[in-house]
Formats: sequence, C-alpha cells, structure tokens
Amino acid sequence: MNRPILLLLASLLSVSTADAAQTTKVGCGAIHALRNSDSEILTGTISVRNIDLANAVTIERLTYRNFFGDVVHDSGPAIGVPHPLNADFTPPQDITVVPPGATYYLSTNHIWGNNPIPGPAGNAQGGAMSVVVEFSKDGSRDLVVVGSGLRDRQRFFIFTPTGPIPVQGTELSRDRLICVDVK
Repeated sequence: MNRPILLLLASLLSVSTADAAQTTKVGCGAIHALRNSDSEILTGTISVRNIDLANAVTIERLTYRNFFGDVVHDSGPAIGVPHPLNADFTPPQDITVVPPGATYYLSTNHIWGNNPIPGPAGNAQGGAMSVVVEFSKDGSRDLVVVGSGLRDRQRFFIFTPTGPIPVQGTELSRDRLICVDVK
C-alpha cells in the first residue's frame, strides 16, 4: 500500500477528543421537603441548558442522594431506567435528549409529587440533598450549563370522593443552589 493511502486511512480512523462524545458529571444541591406543619413544600429543579446550536445533549443519569447519603432516585439511559417525565407540559416531556439551543428541566415534584420522599428516614431526608447529573454530547462540553434551583410553595389539599390530594399553591420564594463539576 502506498504512503498517501496509509495517511488517508490513519486520518479517517483518528477522532479528535474535542469532537468526540464526552460524558461529564455535575453535582448540585437539591431539596424536596415539607415544612411549616406541612403547609409548604420545598422542591428542587435541575435545568440543563444546551447553548450548542449544532449538537444535542443526552442526560445519561440523574442520581439523588438524601441527607444521609442514601440513593433515593436513580434514572437514565446509563442504567436502563427512564427519567420521570416533566408533567408541566401536555403531553409530558421526556427530558433525556436536550435538542440544540433548548433548555430542559426536571423538578423533584415530577419524581415524588407533592408528598415527602417515601422511606423510613421520613420527611427530613429531603431537606438537604445532592444530585449528580451525568450528560454526554459531541462537541464542546462548555456549551452546556447545568443549574439547580429551589422553590417554596404553599401546599394544601383538595378533597375528592377518593380522598385528599395534595396540590401546590402560591409561590412564596425561589433561590439558586450551587452546581460544580465532579472530577
């Protein structure tokens, strides 16, 4: 085989690491708890902003850990468990693949509803949590911004023939939580 053909084959086989799909982990603060005699609910939201106008972002995995470090939610294609749908839209939105230029989010109430996180640790386990967001994309990872927010809303019940249903009312406050790259 002559030299030009070998060079051409070698260049086709090599892929620049800047353009290859990369998996990145970002750790954020999270919350999902009731307070004030259960008349308020604190919920957390993870947002993934894809500033890249050419490449989609795949949210490979979301792992929530409670106050004690126990995994209370784990989902994503990396483990074969679908993410919960964002029910703020009709029809509910799958957040797995964030298209170029889009911003997708998922709130803890899409996971646990308007109730405390189930389990023996009770309501307090959701008062200070962490979530690790794993995502992959082609192109620059710097074109993805992961954010986390906290929202405090009124919580009350609507009474139906089948029993009371907790719902959210007026927003009382909102704040940002910190996200950092996980090495």
